[in-house]
Amino acid sequence: MRQPVRTLLMTCLCVLSACKPSDITPRPIPPGYGFPGDRNEIQGWADAWNTARITTKAWNLWAGLHADSGEVYPGTGLPMPVWDTWNGEEIFPAPNQPTPDPSQRKATHAFHGPRQFHHPAGSGPAVTPTEQLVSFNKFNPEMAAYLTQAHPLTAGGPPYYYNQFTSLAALNSQWPANTPIARRAVQQAPYTAPSAGKRGSAAMELKPVLYLVKKSQPTPVPVWRGFEGSLHSATCTPEQQEQDQCHPTPSLWLTCAIVDPTAPANAPIAEASAEQIQRVAPLIAQANNANPGAPIFSCQRYLHAPLSALYSFRMSADEAQAFNSTNIEGLQAEAGDFAVLTAMHVNTKELVNWTWQTFWWQPGLDAPDDFPGSKKGMTDKVTGAGRNYAMCTAYRQTQGAGSNKMVVCFNPYLETSPNIPLGVQSNCMTCHGTAAVGSAFVNTASSPPAAWAPQTPSYPCDYKTPIDFATYPWLAGFTSTDFSWAIPADPQPLPQSPNNLPLVDTLNCP
Repeated sequence: MRQPVRTLLMTCLCVLSACKPSDITPRPIPPGYGFPGDRNEIQGWADAWNTARITTKAWNLWAGLHADSGEVYPGTGLPMPVWDTWNGEEIFPAPNQPTPDPSQRKATHAFHGPRQFHHPAGSGPAVTPTEQLVSFNKFNPEMAAYLTQAHPLTAGGPPYYYNQFTSLAALNSQWPANTPIARRAVQQAPYTAPSAGKRGSAAMELKPVLYLVKKSQPTPVPVWRGFEGSLHSATCTPEQQEQDQCHPTPSLWLTCAIVDPTAPANAPIAEASAEQIQRVAPLIAQANNANPGAPIFSCQRYLHAPLSALYSFRMSADEAQAFNSTNIEGLQAEAGDFAVLTAMHVNTKELVNWTWQTFWWQPGLDAPDDFPGSKKGMTDKVTGAGRNYAMCTAYRQTQGAGSNKMVVCFNPYLETSPNIPLGVQSNCMTCHGTAAVGSAFVNTASSPPAAWAPQTPSYPCDYKTPIDFATYPWLAGFTSTDFSWAIPADPQPLPQSPNNLPLVDTLNCP
């Protein structure tokens, strides 16, 4: 296929300019994808449990995120989707360092392990994950501006910055002791309703999750097919929980796709042949042998898919190094290998409690019982690789205003972690409604050099009933961060304990 003239021109410019980070300008979702929508209308859908309208909106949002931004990937000249032009953790500066300009984006992705994988469930230690993947956060221009601006509580009062953890701790310390939980909160992220002749605007956060695919070798990627041989956590006995049968993490999935960068882009997704399975066997053995006692891959059934079946980009040398340092021994990345998008959390400030949709790669058939979601209701705006992803939504905690039935919506690549209490019964809104920051500092490292960050509450211990975020007792003593776990989690911690404060236990689950 011939490259567009713009792409060829930008490739040449990229070579001449060495593709400096300032070459990437964050771009908004273009018109035509229904973003942002009218808050009152969307809330009406959620209250009436109008899943058809919610599903249409979520799929159109997915399509808009992957629209061509007009920017190109450095070094390749390939078009960048809108979402990947946005800033990530780089807008959270190191202590005593200036905030980077949010109107530009650094070229390198800030890979790290998903924080769900390192948060101990209950009072026990965190379980070392065997999932070889990386993650990061993304913030659209409105959210990036909000995170980097000063937020004084009163006119002429001291400024507080939501991208600096010492400022967040100071914010929490200034509340009088009798301040109601509902008022102990950061200022809400921005939303402007669309009106005649104006599109409006809304803050948005993303959490992409990426696997490794070797640049010239077919590579296994786990595919969600429900619980398969695992057990639903609601039925788990203590003995089964010890054996980790209640958390169907990707390393335990029995179905894998052989993602083949050597296959033609138009090759179908199909059952893998014996020869294709044999080609990927050495990589599976290499990964599992490097981590004896805990599998990285448990593949028993295989699909074969071309690289074009997923969104992907090539890793730089720095990104490959970050991938390897983030993960346990197993498959190793090198410059030119592909980071393939297997999952993405997406939340927008179109509702006061945000809209919530999460997407995951689901090649071929949907999971049994469409759990926790499916590709059903996908709109024609979704094209190309985007049509191979499934989705679920959580625009309320319950299935409508008059319902006591809780919404279940989680991402199989993330919330199946054993370090999350009852992740497979969770929903995005309930979980993120407990996001908050404290004044005390906690040690975030298990060995020197220690790193210190503000105390945060734990995830909800269960999802049996909706949470009243204005009175939730576990938020007492904290400052709620407008449903954003990024605000307390992304600011870079100090290398030493402030004032030699002791380690604080932040876990509330029994």
